[in-house]
Amino acid sequence: MEELVLLKGVASDIERSTQTSGSPNTLTTTHLTMFKIGDARVILETSLPAVISEGDEVKLAGANDNGQFQALACRNVTADWTSPLKPQGCAFAMLIFMAVLSFALFFLILTIFTGVLATVIALRIKKRDELMKRARQMVLET
Repeated sequence: MEELVLLKGVASDIERSTQTSGSPNTLTTTHLTMFKIGDARVILETSLPAVISEGDEVKLAGANDNGQFQALACRNVTADWTSPLKPQGCAFAMLIFMAVLSFALFFLILTIFTGVLATVIALRIKKRDELMKRARQMVLET
């Protein structure tokens, strides 16, 4: 999902759901909002309930994925609401620390592997974060 597409239209057939995941100590709730823009089926995942009602004019940035439009950012023009950015937490900093530590201990093959893996994961998280920011900017600009 590298190429971002801007989709504009009127929201209809709105359905809502939540997903809860985590461990006994940490619980995360994701709010899912499924709706249509014309013939396109849209799914929007947010950390807070989406402010979208039947007939609202919305702008979405995302990509088509398996016949659905996977929205990364949403701007409800009617309600003057924009979806929040998903925080990445300290995962990125922790992975960078692991990468630096692993490269400092280069004499161990396992440590080098861990450093490379941590770097790859950190770069993917950073790339996803930048994609989310670009998507949000797209819906705010136009």
